Formats: sequence, C-alpha cells, structure tokens
Amino acid sequence: MRKEFQRGNDVLREDVLSRLLTERLVQRGENNLIRSRRFEDQIFEKMYSQSRELHEFRERNRETADSPFFYELLRSVFLSFYSVRTECVPQEELSDAMRFGAYPVLESEMKQEIYPQIQKAGRGREVSSFLGALMFLEKMRDCFQALSSRIPEQWLLLFPSLYVRRDIAADALQREIEKGSGLKEKRLVHLANRLNSLNKQIRDLRAKLEDRLVSCHPILERYTGDALSSAYEKILETSALLDSFGTGEGSGLGMEENKGLFQTVRENPNLLEISRLLGKYRQITARKRANDYYYGIGEKYDMESGNNIFACLPTELAFLAVPGTQPLFLKKYAAGELLQYKTRTPIVKGDGDKIVCIDESGSTRALRDWAKAFALAVVDMASQKKRKCAVIHFSSADEIHTDLFSPGKYTPESLLRCAQHFFGGGTNFESPLRECLRLLDCELKNAEILFITDGRCRISSDFAEFFAREKQKRRIILTSILLDGPDGDRTIGESLLPFFDQIYYSSDMVPDEIAADILENRT
Repeated sequence: MRKEFQRGNDVLREDVLSRLLTERLVQRGENNLIRSRRFEDQIFEKMYSQSRELHEFRERNRETADSPFFYELLRSVFLSFYSVRTECVPQEELSDAMRFGAYPVLESEMKQEIYPQIQKAGRGREVSSFLGALMFLEKMRDCFQALSSRIPEQWLLLFPSLYVRRDIAADALQREIEKGSGLKEKRLVHLANRLNSLNKQIRDLRAKLEDRLVSCHPILERYTGDALSSAYEKILETSALLDSFGTGEGSGLGMEENKGLFQTVRENPNLLEISRLLGKYRQITARKRANDYYYGIGEKYDMESGNNIFACLPTELAFLAVPGTQPLFLKKYAAGELLQYKTRTPIVKGDGDKIVCIDESGSTRALRDWAKAFALAVVDMASQKKRKCAVIHFSSADEIHTDLFSPGKYTPESLLRCAQHFFGGGTNFESPLRECLRLLDCELKNAEILFITDGRCRISSDFAEFFAREKQKRRIILTSILLDGPDGDRTIGESLLPFFDQIYYSSDMVPDEIAADILENRT
C-alpha cells in the first residue's frame, strides 16, 4: 500500500498539517441521546437501582442487557416517556458508537404515530415510564438481533480504541514538529503517515456504517410500532395500579415503596380489573374538576399544602412561567406539596361525607369488581374534597364490615383490603342501614348514602317507620344502584324504594354509565 507522504516537505505544508491535526479536534460527541435535568437523572438512577423488574429483565434478556448500549437506551427511552420536554442531542453531536448503535432505535421510536399518546400517559410518572421502557426494550429483542447482523457491535466498539491511537499519533507528530530544525525527516514522515492512516480508518468505518444503516430502517419499522404499543399498555396498567392502590407517582417514591403492591395486584385478576376501572373513573372526576369554575367564595384564613391549582399561591404558579421549572411544579402538584390558601366555605347537604353500601351476597359476584372500583372512586372523590367516606360491606344479617377512609390518612393496604373483601352470603338490608345511622351519629357529617344491591329482602314495618323518621330528621340523601339484570326485574330492592331519592337500574344504563353519571354530578 502506497503511503501518502514520502518527504518531510509533503508533511510540513500548512494545508496538510491543518488537515492532519485538526481532524481529531472534531468533537467525539456525546454518549447521551437525550439531554436531561439533574432531578430526572436522580429519578432514573433510583428506578434503576430499585427495580426488581430490571433484575427479571436481565434474567430473560441477557444478550440485550449485556450490550454496552443497554444502559443509555433504557435511560433515553425512559426520558422520552417521562420528561415534560424531551430534548434530543442532535445526531451530528453524538459519538460515533451512539450515533450508529443506539440513536436509530430512539429516532424510530419517536417517529411512531403512537408516541405522543405514550408521552401523555407517561409524563411525570416515573415508575410507569420505567416499566414501559423495559417493556419496549424487551419487545425489541428480535429487532436488536437482526440489527446486529448488519451493524456488528464489534465494529462500533472499534471507535474508542481508534480515538486513543489517533490521539497518541497526533501528539507524537505535534511534538516532532515543535523540534524545529532538530526534527528528523524520516520520523516525521512515519508519524504523519501513521496519523493519516488512523484518520482514514475512522472515516472508512463511518462510511461503511452509514451504508449499513440504510438497510436497518425497514427492520426498525417492522418492530418498533408493536414494541411501543406494548409499552403503552404497560404504562397504562402500571399507572392505573399505582393510582388505585399505590403511593402514587411524582412524589419521589418508587419501586421499593410499591414492590409488595405490584406483586399482590398482578397475581390477583380481580384487583387488576378493579385498578383498570378505577383508573377510568378517576379520569372522569379529574376532567370534571378541571372544567369546574371556582369563585372567590370563602374567607382565607391560613395556608396548607395540597394540589388545588385554584387555591395555590402565585409564587407556586410562577414555576409554570419558566420551562426549566415546570417539572418542579408538576412534581409538587403530584405530591400535594403546593402551598395554597385555606378558606372557610359553607357546607351544603349532600356535599358532605359519603357512605357506599355494597351488597356482597353470592349473586353479586359477577359485578364485584365494578362495585369495588366505583366505591374506591367515591373514596377518592371524597378525599379530594377533604371529606370522609365509609364503605359498608353487607350480606346476611350478621355479615357486615365497615371501612372508614379519612382524607390523607388511609393507606394503600387499607384500599387493598377493602377491594378484596367479599362475604358471599345472603342479603339483609336492615343491618347496613343501621350501620349508616351509627356512622352519622359518631363519624360522618351531612353524608350522602349510595346503596348498591341486586337483592330482594323484606324489611320489618317497625324498621321502615324508624328509618323513614330518621331519614327525614337527618335530611339524608339516599341514591340507589339496583342491579336488576338485563330483563329489568323491578322486584330488586323493592322494599327500599320509598327511601330512595334517586334510582339507577342496570337494565337502563350499563354500570360504567351509572358510575360516570354519579361521579360527574357529585364532583
């Protein structure tokens, strides 16, 4: 192979020296595909160190997890789901290894039609985004294997060693030139040819990879859409689970605090269905709160922490004015740590505490998940308004159990116990109604009662008279949901009809429509 430089004068020409020595001054590039903020890096590192799912991923996908690009791909996909504002590093500013080994995957991901939906679902949700990113990479396993046959990992790993060797050669040539009249022509030519050869190897490797990259795009298109769809489902499932029973997201809590919850819920099909329904019902109440108008009624007398945007201090809203501090506002909002005014406002009958009575006789088994999801949605609705909520589980006369939830004081474990409770006996109406009166005497104020049943049960005339007097005296509002089946059996709950202020029949409206109507009109 003929060497480019034969004499010292060939090397010492100004244009030649400039080309040889300045080529290495071009930035080797960044190894991060997405620019992140410090708190985002802290959150990712916490997820990365705590995740049991990551350990299980490594066991199932050793080849993917052992790749030198795995960490950065996981980090970047996580940030692309989680960040309020995703700032990708331009392709030309990336290191060669990242440009050819990882960037094409991220680029293909962010071009998919479903990506904006994933961003919306994962934004500010650290656990959901992390597990969604793991799911994405797992579903891309076959894609990575196909890509490796076109862009071998060994080629990409040549770049770091070539950079080092080029730096050594350039430094040696620079020192030889600085000798001035004392330089040796033969050594000068040798060093120049060595540096020129290394520069050419890097350029040739880049060109070869550029050609190979063209054939990778169809492979990425084939796999990325399905992988993203799976990631989207994982984000929605995890979000619903944590919103329903967990410590929540955006509060700085992560895998460690929720690890028992994940195992409990995922192993129980009923809890998974409850979390799915509850997530849907909470979206209804959230939209309703977002569309409500709040007026300046009530005397401001103190400050507290919370997430009522309409009551928070102007200094908190100022975080929204600067893009860099918007994530901090969202984090405080999700954690209920915004400083806001306390106000004194009048209480309206029916807008106080809530009581949900759930018939847990054996015949309600088919709708138990819906009833529990609806009850927990009412618990959440009451908590948002700083109200208490009691869930009364009833069946036969001696089968009655009450879960009392005070705003800000109940735990994920108490919600799980409530969701899992089921008697499976007969039906008795007097016991739950007596329990309602007891709660109104000692625990709850201005409570509305929501009564769910599919039962037929007679009540004594003495109790009917007694409850009618108490209802009128206490001005109790009683709404019933009668699960009368597709045939519209109007004998369901017949003995209680005189006490109901509003009645919903499941033969007229499907359970989801009933839940939506009640939640939209009471939030």
